This record gives sequence, structure tokens and C-alpha cells, in this order.
Amino acid sequence: MRLPGTPHECGPLLELGWLSRQLDLGHPVDEGVDTIAVERIVGSVQRGRDFDACWRPLNDRLTKRLSDIEAANPRGLDEPIDVIRVDRAYFVIDGHKRVALAHRTGRAFLDARIRRVPSSFAVSPEIDEDAILRTARESEFRRHSGMALALPDVRFALTETDGYGELFSSVQVHAIEMSERLGRVVGRQELARDWYATVYAPTVADARSRIGRLIDSSTDADIFLAIHRQRVAWWGSECDAIDCAAQELLVERQMAAAREGSLLGRLRGSREDRPADRLLLPLIDADGR
Repeated sequence: MRLPGTPHECGPLLELGWLSRQLDLGHPVDEGVDTIAVERIVGSVQRGRDFDACWRPLNDRLTKRLSDIEAANPRGLDEPIDVIRVDRAYFVIDGHKRVALAHRTGRAFLDARIRRVPSSFAVSPEIDEDAILRTARESEFRRHSGMALALPDVRFALTETDGYGELFSSVQVHAIEMSERLGRVVGRQELARDWYATVYAPTVADARSRIGRLIDSSTDADIFLAIHRQRVAWWGSECDAIDCAAQELLVERQMAAAREGSLLGRLRGSREDRPADRLLLPLIDADGR
């Protein structure tokens, strides 16, 4: 989350409170004292407005204070800082100036008193804000749709974060159709497994077989959403079936002049430099890996 006054070339200092709200993090527990790499200290618990992500001070008063400390007490860096660990990343509770001075002087390690916050997602020093926001939305989709419990290892990496509502709408429509067919209200987990097996996976497989290389760089969720939008747009016509929707998508892709305006063109153009495995934060398994 970019804060006012943060230099754009370096980016904002990540705030633990914001990350915790996005990823629904647990409560901190004591982990002890250890030596940690300065490069793995990526944020702050409550001082995100004082430093940027390169740990440069954002006001003149703090800049002067750091210079005074460096001149008067160079051994101050030996005092342990207090941090909270989230997977492989650290957030400073106390010791922000020591971290800033470590960056300024090129010091690679600092002693730290560590508290750990449990996380279901992998968090690294290279953490990306877009991936955090996308993971938060995807997590909500998996929770409300029943996917989190029914298919815990299946992920839905969408380029457009706003598309998760459309995915959920597809699940809701399937819930109505499935309940009418079975003559009863189906539970979320049963619904999730059936939607994935009879709607989502077949749609993606059919699109890949028909369009092939034109969508190789797209995620399964992106492909499904593009097909879903085509079918919704053609609802009630002769072209609301999957095979026709896939054909229409192919035609759009082939129209070079309208590439930026087509669903698949936007889908591909926004992802060309973004590997699918970086769209979402990876899940951490029961062993913490």
C-alpha cells in the first residue's frame, strides 16, 4: 500500500497491519533471539510513514537523527532489534533506525528478538503488492465457494482481481441448476467439487484444445473467465455453448486490429511479462514449506 510521500522509484515500506488484513494472519508467538539477514526485513509494524522500502527516511528530522546516531554511536547496531516474522519476511516492531543504518552502512545481518505470525501463504522478501491483493481476493472466492475445503490445493490465478466475483457468480448459477436437478439444496463442498469437475475443468480443457498456442501463456482461471464472459454475452442465442464461445474467442484473438479491445487480447497483453506462478502467493503446507 503506497503511502503519501513515498518515493515511487523505491516503493512503500510494507505495513504488517495491512498485510495481516489481506491474508488473515494469525496472532504472534515468541520465537527467541537469532541473527537475521537485513535484506529479509521488508516492513514495519507501525512506522511505514517514516521510511520507504529502501529504508531511507522520509523526513528531514529523521535524516538528521540517523546521521547523529551514526556519528555518536556506531556500535548501536549491535543491540538486537525486535521483529515479527511472517514466513521468510520480517517486520520491525522496534529498531527502525538500526535497520536504516544497517542499509546505509552495508551491514548484512542484525541480531533480533523474533515473534512469529502464522501464515497460510508464503511471504518472501520479494513479495509483490499485486500478488497480495490478488491472493486476498482469490482466498475469499475459495472460502465462499467451498473450494478451500473441497479442493484445498487448487488455485485460481486471475489476472483481473475484479474477476473473482464473476467466478463466484458462475458457482452460484451452478448451485441453482444442481439443486434443481437433485431436488435438494447441495452443500458448499459438494457444489465446489461438482462445479470444478463438470464446469470449470471441461471449459478450460475444451478452450485449450480448440485455441491451443494462442492461450498457452494464460492461466486456467483467465481462460475460464474469458469463455464465461463470452457465454454470458451470448446467453439465449445459438452461441451460448462452450464450443461456440471458444470459437468466438478465437476470432477475436485473430483480429489484430481489435486486439486491444478483445477479451483474449486484454487477457494476454496484461500477462505477457508476468509468469502465472507469480500471480498468487504460494500456499504453505502443514510442514511449513
